[in-house]
Amino acid sequence: MSLRMTLCAVGALVVVTVPAVPSSTYADSGPIYGGVRGFAVDVERDRIYVSAFQDGAAELLVTSPRGEVIASVDGIAGTGQPVMSNDGSMVLMALPGQDAVAVVDSATLSTRTVDTGPGTCPSQITETGGGFWVLVGCSEHWDSVAHVDLESGHLRPFTVEGWPEHRPTITASPALPDTLVLASAEPARIDLLTASATGVPSLSIRASREVAPGGERPVAAVSPDGTRIVVSSETRFLDLSSDSLETMSESSVANGHTAANVAFRYDGWRADVHYSYAGSHNAYIVVMRRPDGSEFRRFKVPTGLTEGAFDFSRSFAWGSRHLYAVVANTLRVFEQRLPSGLRIRLDQERYELGDVANVRVRLQSDSPNRRVSLYATQYGGDRRLVTSADVDEDGYLHAQLRVRRNTELEAHFDGDADNEDATVGRLARVEQPIRTWLKGYRRMSGRYAVYGASDRTRVVADPLDGQPRDFLCFRVYTAEDTGWTYWYTDCGHLDQSLTTSARLRTSLVGDRVRVRAEWEGKRGFATSLGPWKYYRVVR
Repeated sequence: MSLRMTLCAVGALVVVTVPAVPSSTYADSGPIYGGVRGFAVDVERDRIYVSAFQDGAAELLVTSPRGEVIASVDGIAGTGQPVMSNDGSMVLMALPGQDAVAVVDSATLSTRTVDTGPGTCPSQITETGGGFWVLVGCSEHWDSVAHVDLESGHLRPFTVEGWPEHRPTITASPALPDTLVLASAEPARIDLLTASATGVPSLSIRASREVAPGGERPVAAVSPDGTRIVVSSETRFLDLSSDSLETMSESSVANGHTAANVAFRYDGWRADVHYSYAGSHNAYIVVMRRPDGSEFRRFKVPTGLTEGAFDFSRSFAWGSRHLYAVVANTLRVFEQRLPSGLRIRLDQERYELGDVANVRVRLQSDSPNRRVSLYATQYGGDRRLVTSADVDEDGYLHAQLRVRRNTELEAHFDGDADNEDATVGRLARVEQPIRTWLKGYRRMSGRYAVYGASDRTRVVADPLDGQPRDFLCFRVYTAEDTGWTYWYTDCGHLDQSLTTSARLRTSLVGDRVRVRAEWEGKRGFATSLGPWKYYRVVR
């Protein structure tokens, strides 16, 4: 086959040789139960307590992590927000319509009701400082925070000058064993209260600050280590020091969105909620964050609901493997599987034919499963298992394989209930060496081969797997004062004899020329470049 050229007679024969080659999540489940007023997650027993109002009757249901009903608790006279005691032995629920607190034994599901007295209307309950505390008041203009004795129902109320008029939320965490967090609106404000139920119960303000000049009531969550309190406030989430309430960092939500809630997982993973109202396209957005605060994943869940159908202030929590939220009185479950990092590393960027490739697979996952499988698919061949074994103590799996073609490597890790599966690929590229030279009379002048005039140039290549029609290109540059200038490139397939010829016709007598052959990388090899050969053309 002739190669079409645009130069005129350079006297030389170009030989290009290609040596012969011998013969590879988090997923929203959707609504699972309607009529929900609130819920509590029992991480130890892997169950949820759901307070609901169905068919005119109040219910406290016990469900699996995915919402399948396991049991119904008898003797609950109203609905509210269930709360787990710190030791997990009790489920507590304030019943404002009954002036009472319901106490459920989490082991036996037996129930008793503690009367708090007429006109008390306890609306929230939490545990800290060695005792239980309720928010008291039968109107939006609340009365006080009170210590409640779960045996007698006796209340000891506390009021502090300067507390906000509108009903706040109260939050506590075992990570801050003597602290009650009070979040209130207009202005949006956070108070830290020192609480003690030892002897005579006491309550006093330790720190206080405004988190927004007005607007909606913020929601606070305590980090698992007790060092931080994250607050949803207007259009941002504030990360505050738990001792002084100083701002450590903050993150903003999208324009037109409102920060609604925040919750921590036991290991420091965090989830934020914000929502938007845009005609019929109302949505809430759940953002998963790593312990360092960086975003991992987000969900945008269209609802079509009107403003007021959202109440995230008491309806957002992590379980051991899932994240839960209530929207429009419906419980939603988000699957919670943490990411598993997997990466393939090679000891070289490219390999020569027949080299041994040293492969390392790195696993980054907290899963107790440590087994990783490595597969290889050589160009034109079948996928085969290279090795399957547990990674070492540094998280690495080591393997070797000889490469004779471009080879697709694939590593796979099977996760578990808490950790995602992972699959990653990498291409091991094999160079197909090319040798280039001119054949004929010549003499050397420095690095240049000086040739006499001729009207024939031939390109020759050895067979590739005995298959004809592999593609070769020839790139020619000429020397100018400013350096090498691209002249032209021409390409062609090898003929049945694996030889192709071309005429070069040129008037560039005395000029310097450099030429190299390039191979397109067919037959499972990387693109290969022959070395530059330098010529000086003379008559």
